[in-house]
Amino acid sequence: MAPLISIKGVRERVALACHVLHRFGLVNHLEHVSHRLPGQDRFVISPRGDMGKIQPEDLATVDLSGNWVEGPLPPPPFRFLHRDIFAARSDVQAIVHTHETYGRIYPAAGLSIPPVHRIGANLVEHTLPVYDVPDLIFDEEPRRAVVALLGQGNIVHERAHGTDFVATNIEEALAAAIHRERLAELHHRALQLGRPRPLPAYVLERLPEELPSAGEWWDYWTGL
Repeated sequence: MAPLISIKGVRERVALACHVLHRFGLVNHLEHVSHRLPGQDRFVISPRGDMGKIQPEDLATVDLSGNWVEGPLPPPPFRFLHRDIFAARSDVQAIVHTHETYGRIYPAAGLSIPPVHRIGANLVEHTLPVYDVPDLIFDEEPRRAVVALLGQGNIVHERAHGTDFVATNIEEALAAAIHRERLAELHHRALQLGRPRPLPAYVLERLPEELPSAGEWWDYWTGL
């Protein structure tokens, strides 16, 4: 997939990501998708509202001080966490914040998601970092703690809240959010029938060469 080279392209992709996440039930109206703007110290972020109906022109533009500089609707208060992540991680271009179902059940119960299926197995390879204070991440201190927990990883979870997926492009962030939720659901359903078996190590090692790319998934999901 060609790199994002225009502000228009970024806005269109953020809106499409919102629609796909809504279709899969990972977002409703309080979640957020953000993306850096090329050549600027700014990013766009989805405002509060029906994620299934958000249009490119609805997105709020925010500078790296957290100021709302453009857009018809105000950015959510969580823009400051997105801002902090962008400031700490120059490699991160896109952030997806979800209020998923199965992916929140496991950390709520203090459990990890086993790799019981090929798709999404790479996302549970490492222990999920969890901000274990059940408060909203508005103030500077909890934001710093979440950014520290994220470190150089791609996923961080906030207890009794939601999950942030960060990536070098929006396709990767979207795929991670969807695949992790699907993997958690598969394991949860399998538990109702018996004892799910994690994939063996030799299968996990081959997955990067066997699975479709995030770009391929993006083309499929946005074409539905």
